[in-house]
Parts: sequence; structure tokens; C-alpha cells
Amino acid sequence: NPCETSKRMASVPTAEAVAAARAEKRPEGKGYEWSVAGDEVTVALDLPEGAGKKDLRVDCTGERLTVTCQGTVLVQGQLFQEVEADEMTYTVDGGKLSILLVMQRQMTWLGLFR
Repeated sequence: NPCETSKRMASVPTAEAVAAARAEKRPEGKGYEWSVAGDEVTVALDLPEGAGKKDLRVDCTGERLTVTCQGTVLVQGQLFQEVEADEMTYTVDGGKLSILLVMQRQMTWLGLFR
């Protein structure tokens, strides 16, 4: 029946709907911003006042990212897709932390974390 088929197709969520649902469950921008360019993912965080590179610990296993500053977790979670852990770099400039991650496979990310 064509009507039943169109009803079923209408109930399949779009990528935008999935992204919006994930954003509701795990708010993006809560202490960080992220962007994708080609096969690179950049994460930017504001650091607590007076914090510097010596106060940071940035750990990337390829599947997970954890950023702690002076013993406090700033960002932690399972990344949307795996990245090359040994290619992760970060810089601190003017109270901002910038982390560069390289994807194992270039693809569209719907969020920083799953």
C-alpha cells in the first residue's frame, strides 16, 4: 500500500533531527566550541583565570577525550568517531586552549561526543 510506505518514510528521522536530539541530550558549547575542516576537528575551551599549559592534562585515546585543569575535568567523553591519538596537538594562547584532532576516516560529525 503506497500510503503505508509514505507514512513509514515520514517517520524516519533526518540527520538534522538526529543532531538536534543529540544536542538536547548533550548540550554542545557547554564550556567548549568545536568545528570540523576536512579531516581535522578543532576543540576550543576557555581556561580558568590564571591557568596555563602547566596546569593542563589533555588525554586522547583515539576514542575518548579528557581535558583536566588543576585537577578539575573541563571536558570528557567518547568522541563521535575515532581520531589518530598520536597526532593530537594542543596550544594555549590568551586563556584559550585549542586542541587539534585528526580523524581516522574523514566523515561528517553530528557532535563532538556520542
